[in-house]
Order: sequence, then structure tokens, then C-alpha cells
Amino acid sequence: MPARGSGSSSSHGKGRKEHLTGAAIERSCGSVFEDLGFSREEAVSLDLRSFLSFRLEEFIKDQRFTQRQAAAFFGVSQPRISNLVRGRIDLFSLDTLVDMLTRAGIKVEILLQGGIRRSRGKVRWEGDLAERRRGRVADG
Repeated sequence: MPARGSGSSSSHGKGRKEHLTGAAIERSCGSVFEDLGFSREEAVSLDLRSFLSFRLEEFIKDQRFTQRQAAAFFGVSQPRISNLVRGRIDLFSLDTLVDMLTRAGIKVEILLQGGIRRSRGKVRWEGDLAERRRGRVADG
């Protein structure tokens, strides 16, 4: 059955190809979260948390950890790991994700662009964020 608004349909090999006409295609702004209607600020945070949590999931898979083993490694509960691997990024702060990546030996670098002129370059954190906030890790 041709798709709605379709002018024609044709069959090639095993699959069936349908041609759509008049379909509205909207160009992405570059962020799936902004495209979904989140504010720019929310979208940036969600993009970052999504990226960091994906890297944590890769680490867990690479290590062949069970959720229980991953929880022990990261010092969190098994349900917390379950939330992570189920993509519940809304339940994780950036600090928590960076702390977990640091524990995994994954270096996190933050690049700031634009904004205040004096603020050029990178900010590098190599220690645990909680320790840095307490002043126990020297700036490097």
C-alpha cells in the first residue's frame, strides 16, 4: 500500500520502496534535544550527559562487567548502574558522570568556546571532582 501522499510505489528485489511526495522535512538545529523542544541550556546538559553516559556504558561492556560488578567498581548501587545502562540520563548529574569516568581511568576534558574573551582554552580535570572541590587535588 503506498504511503500517504505518495505518488507511486515500486518494488525492487525483496524490499518494497515507496516514494513520498509532499512530506515535510525539517532541518535539524544540530541537537536532537533542541529538536525535541528542550531549551538550549537543557539541551546542552542533556547532550553532555548522554555522551558521558554512553562512554560509561562502553567501558562497562568492554570490561564485561555485570551490573553488580560495575556497581562495586564505581561504588554505587546496582539499580544506579541499571538506570545508567537504560539511558536514564535525567537521573545523573554531570559531576557524577565525570566522577565515574575518572574512576574508570577515562580522562575528561572540557573545552570552553565563545563567551568571555579572557576565557580561552581548555579546562582539564584529572582528579576526582569531589576531591578537587575540597581542595585535595592540586591544580595541574
